[in-house]
Amino acid sequence: MIGKFAGRYSDDRRVLHDSQSCAKRCRVDQWHKVDGNALASIFAWAQHHLDQDLAIDLLASRAGMSRRTFIRRLEEATGMSPGDWLTQARVSRARELLEATQLPIEGIAVETGFGSAEALRHHFRQRIGTSPMRYRAAFQLPARAGAENC
Repeated sequence: MIGKFAGRYSDDRRVLHDSQSCAKRCRVDQWHKVDGNALASIFAWAQHHLDQDLAIDLLASRAGMSRRTFIRRLEEATGMSPGDWLTQARVSRARELLEATQLPIEGIAVETGFGSAEALRHHFRQRIGTSPMRYRAAFQLPARAGAENC
């Protein structure tokens, strides 16, 4: 007896199974590879769109998963909830901008999707343990040689 559709292998072959023999015949490691590819592509896409409202439903849709499956797979892959992952990605991007640019804190907040300097400061301090300004003072890369002559 053939059960419902169970998943896809990385070469897009469909796996049909009945519920009693699934564990013997399903190649779970390859399923995770497919899900991992979907998550990797959504992670990369989200990194370039941090300034936008990245709702779970939008991310799940882009990954080709239901909301529930997306949340479960993301938590399996990262050990974080989608909200925590997104906040971490935004804080990481803020760190990069603080180190490499002269953008004001408000501009960095907008670029990273926090929306306000206050929200950026809150999440930055919570995750990094210091304020964005102190972080910038300690870790900003030196200006390029000759850049002051421009």
